[in-house]
Amino acid sequence: MFQIYTDAWQYNWGFVPMTKEEFDHLVDELLPIADPDLVLIATVDGKPAGFSLAMPNYNEVLKVMKGRVNPLSLVKAMLAKKKISSARVITMGVIKEYQLHGIDTLFYYHSFKNGIPKGLHHGEFSWVLENNEMMIRVAEMLEAKRYKTYRLYEKAIKQD
Repeated sequence: MFQIYTDAWQYNWGFVPMTKEEFDHLVDELLPIADPDLVLIATVDGKPAGFSLAMPNYNEVLKVMKGRVNPLSLVKAMLAKKKISSARVITMGVIKEYQLHGIDTLFYYHSFKNGIPKGLHHGEFSWVLENNEMMIRVAEMLEAKRYKTYRLYEKAIKQD
C-alpha cells in the first residue's frame, strides 16, 4: 500500500511523500477503527495497482459528543457508534499505469456492496482536488453534492 500511495499521489498538487515509517505509523493509528470489508486492494497479475480505504463515518460519533470527553459523552459515543449510517472514503488511488481501466469503479462498487449490510447507506469522499477531473466526474455521475470547498493560495514572501 505504501508503494501504491507514493505512486498514485505523486502527481497531485502539493504532494509531499511520506516516509515508510510515517506511513506505517498512520496505518497503526487507523487499524483499530478500520473495517476490513472497506479496505480494498487491487492487483493486476500479482502487481499492486490500487487501494481504497473507506471507513464508517466517525464524524457522526464525534457530533453527539459535542466536543466533550466525559463519562456521559463516552456512553453517547458508544451508542452512536452502533448507529453510524454513512461511510467516508478516506483515500483511494490507482497507480498511473492502471488508471482508466475501471479499478476505481470496482472500488466504489465493493465499498457500497460491503457497506450496505453494515447499515452504511450513503457516503462521502474525503478531500478531492478541484483539478481532479476524473474524481469530480465520478462524483457527478453518482449524483454527489459538493458541500464544502477548501482552497489554498500561494504567494511568495519577500525577505529583507
